[in-house]
Amino acid sequence: MTEEDRLYLQKNAEMGDAKAQALMGIMYYNGHGVTINYSKAADWLTKAADNGDAQAQYILAVMYGKGQGVLKDFSKADELMHKAAAQGFEEAQRFLNS
Repeated sequence: MTEEDRLYLQKNAEMGDAKAQALMGIMYYNGHGVTINYSKAADWLTKAADNGDAQAQYILAVMYGKGQGVLKDFSKADELMHKAAAQGFEEAQRFLNS
């Protein structure tokens, strides 16, 4: 991803685009084009999750379960995992069925 692409994505994320917010969070979570930063990842993923993005809800649930960038909170992790699963997000459904 070029710097121009990242800035375009960030602009859309700042304007409230849930998918762009989720992608920003994933970018910081995995270190794609940026240094891994779980705190920034959690910030972006929280915005996306609050806007109903199931993938963001799933990743944020994992982060709450591990305490990555957020305080470990199994109750919050469970809530987010169920929200993602209810939207049909397969990884969340598999996790809850395992």
